[in-house]
Amino acid sequence: MRKLGVSFILAIFMFSVFYPAIYAMENIPTNTNETIPEKEEMIEIENEEEIKTEEKTTQEETENIVFPENRVEKEEITENQIENVISNTTQELEMTPEEDVSEIEETVSNEEMKTVIENPTGAICIDSPIENTMYTNPDNVLLTLSGWAVSDDEKSVVKLYVNGTYWQEIKREVMRNDVNAVYPQYANTTEKAGYRFVIDVSTFPEGRHEIKLEQVSRYGKVINTETVRINVKQKQYTGAICIDSPIENTMYTNPDNVLLTLSGWAVSDDEKSVVKLYVNGTYWQEIKREVMRNDVNAVYPQYANTTEKAGYRFVFDVSTFPEGRHEIKLEQVSRYGKVINTETVRINVKQKQYTGAICIDSPIENTMYTNPDNVLLTLSGWAVSDD
Repeated sequence: MRKLGVSFILAIFMFSVFYPAIYAMENIPTNTNETIPEKEEMIEIENEEEIKTEEKTTQEETENIVFPENRVEKEEITENQIENVISNTTQELEMTPEEDVSEIEETVSNEEMKTVIENPTGAICIDSPIENTMYTNPDNVLLTLSGWAVSDDEKSVVKLYVNGTYWQEIKREVMRNDVNAVYPQYANTTEKAGYRFVIDVSTFPEGRHEIKLEQVSRYGKVINTETVRINVKQKQYTGAICIDSPIENTMYTNPDNVLLTLSGWAVSDDEKSVVKLYVNGTYWQEIKREVMRNDVNAVYPQYANTTEKAGYRFVFDVSTFPEGRHEIKLEQVSRYGKVINTETVRINVKQKQYTGAICIDSPIENTMYTNPDNVLLTLSGWAVSDD
């Protein structure tokens, strides 16, 4: 096709240059033996004039070649300009018939693809977890989300929502020949249809939660969705707690006996459990367990590994406590803030009853003072006490 275009341009150019000259030569009269010499000379003169006229016309036509944009003088036409004209024309004609067909087919294919992506179809499935699966925190908190999604939009994406809130995009990176066999129409666009993603539900509160997947087209249109509901609960921890000291109704006398030594032990199957101290219902502080209690571990071997140092010992001052009865309570609390068990003891605080004696030596009873002569009263005596 390219060679044909070049030949066609050259033919037109050659024809425009040489045709007038050829035409002039064909119209030159032919001499015969029957012509008279004078007549022949006259004819030759006329022919020469006609030839000059034709050559002048040919020269004028050659000098004024008309191009699409403007008229260019002959002397301005160079070999480079001719080559440029031929090159430009060749570029326009260099596409082969096969390429023409390919371009048409590509245009049709693009139109079909446009129709597909504007109205995409597909299918999506959550294989795991199944509906109402129970997750117990902290023993079973890793949720494996797996399944597949196919579509005729090769740029579709799968989005994860948890309880209605967008979580993140899920990548499809697992070959699923079983899915491609069921949905062969999508096998080319979503060859790797499978996904697998792990979610830690340890931070999920107790209760029911919704896991939803959306397959979304390149233009943000939801192709289809799949939803599954799960349940999360906190593990019910067990344990035991004891207050060895003080014993019930211990009396503390202020100021002689005001240091209360709180000691005992607490064990649990929650290694992150804590012991909290409350006095008269008000939180006081956390009690550290730092004392080895082999006697306790022997009685509760099931907790020996989680709370090896079960014993505690804590001293606080009750001198600021008002007289009366007071409650000392300990709570063993799990990592989730749930009370595993409690232990309570009541104490009494009283003020010491002091004794003593006092005496006024002077003035004596009914002494008379006269103003202004006798106005200075001298107070003297003594006082003794066990305080």
